[in-house]
Amino acid sequence: MSPFAAGAVPPHDSDHTSSSALSDDDISLLECEREVWGAGAMKEQVVFERFGLSLPVYYQRLYRVCHSQAALEYDSALVHHILDTADQVTTQRLAKTLRREGR
Repeated sequence: MSPFAAGAVPPHDSDHTSSSALSDDDISLLECEREVWGAGAMKEQVVFERFGLSLPVYYQRLYRVCHSQAALEYDSALVHHILDTADQVTTQRLAKTLRREGR
């Protein structure tokens, strides 16, 4: 069993240069995100069952993978969709926070 499967998050490798540089765990994260879009209890359960990770740790790892050249080479459309969705969520949360603070 890999340390990743046990819940450990390996450090980001910024030297990814090709899709072959993605680990099996990296590819599994990308494919899981392709299969299970969005958030919710079902996704949380799937992520925990497949990877033994909480959603925050899963997303941290997923976003690190998505910022690699290897992930872009593996499936650029998927990576762009994941990162665009993350940006939208961040923007919505910021707007909600600013409205609550009256800004």
